[in-house]
Amino acid sequence: MQPFNATIRSERLDKRRREELRFRIYGQVAVGVAVALLCLLLVSIALEARTAFTQHTLRLTILPQTLSTSGVGTAVSESLRAPFDAQGTETRRGVSTLISPLASEEVANQLTRQAAVI
Repeated sequence: MQPFNATIRSERLDKRRREELRFRIYGQVAVGVAVALLCLLLVSIALEARTAFTQHTLRLTILPQTLSTSGVGTAVSESLRAPFDAQGTETRRGVSTLISPLASEEVANQLTRQAAVI
């Protein structure tokens, strides 16, 4: 067995310290990149989801004869599509998707309240 001299021991110790420092830096860089990507992901989600928190209001004229011949949902859809009749089937179909099925329920509730007032 060969005895270690001081210079070999000091060189190995210095090499080990440099390796440990390098691995510590790699770990810190990895954590930094992960935090940056997480922030980017959260910002992306927030930007995409902001439209879910908006609400638009439409004012439609619903004719009483439309209500008597069909349900409230059909009357709401027809009054929404009426201004777009001249623009073609594709446009009418696109406009129909703008309104929620729950809108007819809200209109029915409003009509009930107005009927009670009259």
